[in-house]
Amino acid sequence: MARITDVARAAGVSPATVSRVLNRPDLVTEEKRDRVLAAVKALDYSPNALASGLRAGAVRTVALLVGDISQPFQGAFAKALSRHGESLGYKVLLCDLDHSEERLIRLLNEFRTSDIYGVVLATADDLSTPPVLEAIAAAQARGLMVVSSSQEVGGRVPAIVPRYQAISHLATLHLATQGRWPILFIGGSWRSPLSRERLGGFERACSELGYKDHPQWVLDGDFAVDQSRRAMEAVFDRYGKEGLGQPGHPFGVVAINMRMAIGALQAASDRGLRVPEDMSLVCCEELPLAAEWRPTVTTVGVDFDAIAEASFTSLLAGPEAAETFYLPHRLIVRTSSMPPLEAKERLTA
Repeated sequence: MARITDVARAAGVSPATVSRVLNRPDLVTEEKRDRVLAAVKALDYSPNALASGLRAGAVRTVALLVGDISQPFQGAFAKALSRHGESLGYKVLLCDLDHSEERLIRLLNEFRTSDIYGVVLATADDLSTPPVLEAIAAAQARGLMVVSSSQEVGGRVPAIVPRYQAISHLATLHLATQGRWPILFIGGSWRSPLSRERLGGFERACSELGYKDHPQWVLDGDFAVDQSRRAMEAVFDRYGKEGLGQPGHPFGVVAINMRMAIGALQAASDRGLRVPEDMSLVCCEELPLAAEWRPTVTTVGVDFDAIAEASFTSLLAGPEAAETFYLPHRLIVRTSSMPPLEAKERLTA
């Protein structure tokens, strides 16, 4: 049976373009529309029944369940998903889980008997616990499409996944190439599989560089500004006599999200440290806020618009296409990790 990805490959377009042709053909050029329709006919592609109902107007709602809407990345992703859904004729219902597994399970159970077509799960919390897996399976059994946009879940759940280990690995190597040592790692809750994966990338980079194991350089920032700042201050207080946190002793920081990066920058500012002269920092997610903050923040991350597009592609592909999509990431060097002279020139230009 042909899948939406097969049609996209045959037509030489993205799966999202195939979705637009089938849902909102007015948004696609005639040339692309003809190519897609020809591929649909040649492959005898038939979208799943629920998607057909959506195009007929029977169901037009997708639920987005986020772990914590106060996190900048999740807010930006919610906006991107809503914008992309609107272009395809879908509405997005936003639900904040507030890190509650109980709330996640309750919502999945409620959606089983609603007009919701599909659910996008966007949370750093563990989705592989038996109660959550049972609730997902029950929802799928009732025809509800479920997609994870943050982590692999297993079974028949399509997943849109950044390569978290590779991201933190690259962030660490970037700081090491500038001679920064020690390099501190600020992770979130260690209950989160995303935190553990990013820590794995950091540890692999340190091992490759020949750095000795320093567990004291791994901090728990709990995905929050205040906790990250306090963790940094505790390290400065403990190791200040050895030069850490003192001007003239440059070191590096890898923070796995923007809020923890801000906490680290606040701690540095409170100690009178200059960025990047005394402390260089890389954040493991890319957001508009990174370019708006001062100093601007170097990031390694994925495009949340790409996550939104891939999420809708998976929803429309139907249950027969439970694939995992690994999204590319890139390093964007900004003031927080530039060589000091270059950073000064940028700021005074």
